[in-house]
Amino acid sequence: MNSHTNEIIEDISLYQSLIKKRQFNMAWELLSKIHGVKNLSEELADFFALENEVLQHNGVNFKNLEYQNKLITKKASDHSGIKQVRIDHEHDWYFNDEVAQCILKSWRKISPQLLPSSIHRLLVIGNNLDMSTGVFRPISHVLNFLYHHGGFNLSTIQFNNDISKSEITKNLEAFDLIIINGIQQVCHVKELTVWLEDNSTNIPVYGYVHETKWIFDQLNQTEIQRLKTFIQHSHILLCSKDQVSDISNLSKAPSMTVVHNPTLCETLKKNHKVTNLRNPSRLNHSTQTTTVIMVGSIIKRKGYEFFSECAHTANRNGNYIFQWVGKHRDASIRLDPEIDYPGEVASKEVEMYLRNSNIFFLSSIDDTFPLVVVEAYINGCKLLLPKTTGIAKYFKNLSGVIIYDRHDADHIAIRLKELQEYPTPTTNDQELISKNFGLSTYLERFFKAINQSIYEAHTQSLSKLYESQKRQKITIFLHLYHTDLVFELSRELEAIVNHECTLIVTLPTSKSTPGSIQWLESIFIKRFNKVFVIPCDNRGLDIYPFFKSIEFLVKHQPEALEHDHLILKIHSKRSFTSSGIIKGNRWRRGLLKGLLGTRENCSKLISFIESNDSIGLAAPEQFLMDKSLRDLQESNNKFSIDQLIECYGISQGEGTKKFIRGTMFWTKSSLLIQPLTRHKLPSREEFPPGYSSDGTLAHAFERILSYIPLDQNSFLPIPKKAPYQYLTVEMLNNKEIGKSLSIYSEPFVFPDIAISDASKVSLCTNFEYLSKDSKKLFDYGLLVDECSFKEEENALEMCKVVIAIDALKSLRSPSIYYLNDSTIQKTNKSYTLKNLSRDAIIDILSAHLGCINRRG
Repeated sequence: MNSHTNEIIEDISLYQSLIKKRQFNMAWELLSKIHGVKNLSEELADFFALENEVLQHNGVNFKNLEYQNKLITKKASDHSGIKQVRIDHEHDWYFNDEVAQCILKSWRKISPQLLPSSIHRLLVIGNNLDMSTGVFRPISHVLNFLYHHGGFNLSTIQFNNDISKSEITKNLEAFDLIIINGIQQVCHVKELTVWLEDNSTNIPVYGYVHETKWIFDQLNQTEIQRLKTFIQHSHILLCSKDQVSDISNLSKAPSMTVVHNPTLCETLKKNHKVTNLRNPSRLNHSTQTTTVIMVGSIIKRKGYEFFSECAHTANRNGNYIFQWVGKHRDASIRLDPEIDYPGEVASKEVEMYLRNSNIFFLSSIDDTFPLVVVEAYINGCKLLLPKTTGIAKYFKNLSGVIIYDRHDADHIAIRLKELQEYPTPTTNDQELISKNFGLSTYLERFFKAINQSIYEAHTQSLSKLYESQKRQKITIFLHLYHTDLVFELSRELEAIVNHECTLIVTLPTSKSTPGSIQWLESIFIKRFNKVFVIPCDNRGLDIYPFFKSIEFLVKHQPEALEHDHLILKIHSKRSFTSSGIIKGNRWRRGLLKGLLGTRENCSKLISFIESNDSIGLAAPEQFLMDKSLRDLQESNNKFSIDQLIECYGISQGEGTKKFIRGTMFWTKSSLLIQPLTRHKLPSREEFPPGYSSDGTLAHAFERILSYIPLDQNSFLPIPKKAPYQYLTVEMLNNKEIGKSLSIYSEPFVFPDIAISDASKVSLCTNFEYLSKDSKKLFDYGLLVDECSFKEEENALEMCKVVIAIDALKSLRSPSIYYLNDSTIQKTNKSYTLKNLSRDAIIDILSAHLGCINRRG
């Protein structure tokens, strides 16, 4: 049995002891620690899930278990011109108290605005898309925060150096805002700066520059010219004030802002405090031997060879242990056997090495803003820093710090001896550094820089496209049994905050204290029109709380149930007992991602549901089913289901009725709430208390709540991908029967173009220019080729209805209809959009609309 297993067994024993003593808060903290251990077996994961249930019954916890993910960067296909890529949830690196506090400030509208509200799609271009080290680390904190905040489409890519300009254009035009992180892609991807010259006025581009003159001086002339072009066409974000002159000497940027770099200061302080309390012997108290540490990759600019020289010089008249932690990247640099080298270690282990060291010695020849300096200081290390690093000025005159002015080994030996006599960092100085370089302060600086420099005309154009549909009235039913999932659910709900929403949250009575209700209200009240949090007995799974919510709204907010409202029903599903934590989590996340996901995804989905009278229910397609496994084996629910079918007058048509497993879906109040309220709502006593695996009224209603809106109506299967397919030209079938079609490829050649003949249909195919009098001038517009968002905006201005081929996935408007292969193959099974000319597509479209004289 290894030490890792022994430690888990000891922790479990301590956990059980705390439960017996009813010390639930301490038990929760310990459970969090155990749950965070990597590579837990499925059996142990389920054990912790069930123990979590015990804690849920004995108190309320709104904090999700802290975790850190080791995400693998995906390699893209070679022909795409993209080397590596991350999409949306692949930016979920970690979640902890520090991130949670930043998110709460934003949800409660306490912190300044994030990105402009019109920005839905964000792209980061860079090298080495891992978080742990390098220039990608600071921007990864931004991406991780935005993912957990919710609402945005996030992408990160690394281009192949030989990608063509057309491929770059195809990839970049789909985004609202672009951040180029570091200069590697700028210098090495030949066509990237060519694209920048042509397009930076259409899409705002930000350059997050981490490099300094020391790096610039090593570039060749071609790379320098690309760097100058990049600066001229990008809003520049910098890590240090020292970089301002380095950038200005090369070229003039549209704007330049110092945002610094962040580290998780509050988390480091917490870990340091916990470690010291648990094991005071690990503190780096002064002893006869002084441990001097450096953390960083072994490359020339980090100064490994200088560090080695200093080690030998200092140890002539001193007693030091010199230690270097980090990856050996430069094979030309030989390791010194006199330097302790544990190699590359995980971030938690880096903290351990820092806590066990006395002095952090930054030996770098060039280092713009090394965050490890902050981490070392908060972990109790004294600092020996070069004057040349951009971070040194922020530590000037602080306790336990010496700043050296030359890279000379004899000079360093003297300064080390002096530093041995210095006191360790004071708590006040650590707090000051934490405040300046913590995550919250950094995010405020970062988003402020973007908001102050982004062009208003760009955000206005995006707003027109994304908000081309009216704000929909939505009533959201959320049952929050597992309170520690509130951050996940709130993140998903960020996708619909731009609509007119009423949110009603049911909370188990055992967890409904004035404090818990007020806390929940505080994170939703600033984002939704109306928010209600009501206590509810733990009965009938998520079904009784749903009826309890309807009953409450009938009495206190009846307008939330009016016929024109859309209904979203969700809950904190886990399925510990029936499915296990892994499958249960996957089930919940699959439902929530399909129903919500991002603001853009929801806009298109809501637009389709609202505009199509035939849709009764919408949910992710993989969760639609005929019968559960228990239904097939035991038929425990059949009698109750048959009774409810008769009660609600559901048709007994041919075929098997379908329902949504998990009971999360979109529907319309007129199709579900109003049929339910025409009958007496089921009472509290009809649902047994606690959990029941099957055979109760709640399980029967899980089926019935789908049957009712689907009676005489259709189901909308939400695809896992491609939300643009929600709107299809199927909705326009035979809409223009008997009318002739007029096609306008040059719409403003003739001054008298107007819709005046009710017997004709006008179709425009050119949206490069917009006339002053062109608003809704044409009946239809057709987009076949890749287009800018300006052309998309023009098309929506000029035409009553805009249709696009389904290859144009980058279009933003939720009101565009898509023509796909399945539609055109009704004319000829061998047709595909790829092998048809524009004229052939127009012919098929006009036939689909029911037009005659198609070339009239």
